[in-house]
Amino acid sequence: MTDRADLEVALEDKCAEFAHNSMYVSVKLDKIKKGWPDRLFLGPGARIFMVEFKLPGVKPRPKQLKTIVMLRSLGFHVHVVTDFDRFKQILISHPYPIRA
Repeated sequence: MTDRADLEVALEDKCAEFAHNSMYVSVKLDKIKKGWPDRLFLGPGARIFMVEFKLPGVKPRPKQLKTIVMLRSLGFHVHVVTDFDRFKQILISHPYPIRA
């Protein structure tokens, strides 16, 4: 039987592949600094957002929540994604940035 971490990685990999096929670049962040979202996505038109991948029913850990709140307070788009369809919806509908 596959454990929860493997299922979470499978979701992340599937979403990263879909993003790549949609002309997005993804950067793995959680290996750089503990508590940060799993990935940063950079897309056409300077679209930028971050994603923390979780299985349904699993909440981000306290350190992750603190980081997500901090990043959102700085104006970054940070999403907690629990399924592939939600990720596709975010990728397709993510707004272009406001340019000065």
